[in-house]
Amino acid sequence: MGRTFKDDPSIKKLIACTELADKYGYWGEHPDFPVADWQYEVANNDTRASYWEWVAAGLGKIEL
Repeated sequence: MGRTFKDDPSIKKLIACTELADKYGYWGEHPDFPVADWQYEVANNDTRASYWEWVAAGLGKIEL
């Protein structure tokens, strides 16, 4: 069995982020990952990830 496009880390990231945004709304918020916490990390240059990338990483769905 060979690799598929779903094995690509970029595709996995896209799928994870899309699923989260679809569930909670693009401008929404995951209950365990407040937007304010992400904004704090962005302001302190601790992350450059989008909000949904940051959430997906926090949930262990992707690696940043």
